[in-house]
Amino acid sequence: TQLSVGQEVAIKTLLDNRGPEYRERFRAEAESVAKLQHANIAQLYDYVESGGQPFFSLELIEGGSLEDHLQERRSETPGDSVKIDFQQSAEWIEIIARAIDYAHERKIVHRDLKPANILLTRSGELKVSDFGLSKRIDIDQSKTQVGEIVGTPH
Repeated sequence: TQLSVGQEVAIKTLLDNRGPEYRERFRAEAESVAKLQHANIAQLYDYVESGGQPFFSLELIEGGSLEDHLQERRSETPGDSVKIDFQQSAEWIEIIARAIDYAHERKIVHRDLKPANILLTRSGELKVSDFGLSKRIDIDQSKTQVGEIVGTPH
């Protein structure tokens, strides 16, 4: 429980000290998320460096990821297909698109949008998360060079 907000939170930190570039990206992620106050985007509460270790606290979202949800549906369905009705799919797409549009209006591009980075609350609300590869297009960012691979490789 984070005392300053009086509720349980998720903590995100760097696993190891890989150098100043990673630390700067981590801080940039916190700054980007802090600009995004939207019902369908995981909220940032605080950014702290303690003992040289940076971390930030985020809204705790306990329903798992959309990827996990789809995997569960696959295991319940014979074969490799997932049965989700078109109405549900359209609603999810609209919710995610509105959240991402909100971020774009604030000059933030997610750059790693996938089912693993869409979280569900216990009540089934969708929350876009993991802005670790986001880019702010309102400032000059030279963190990604032409030809540099970012995101989840597939």
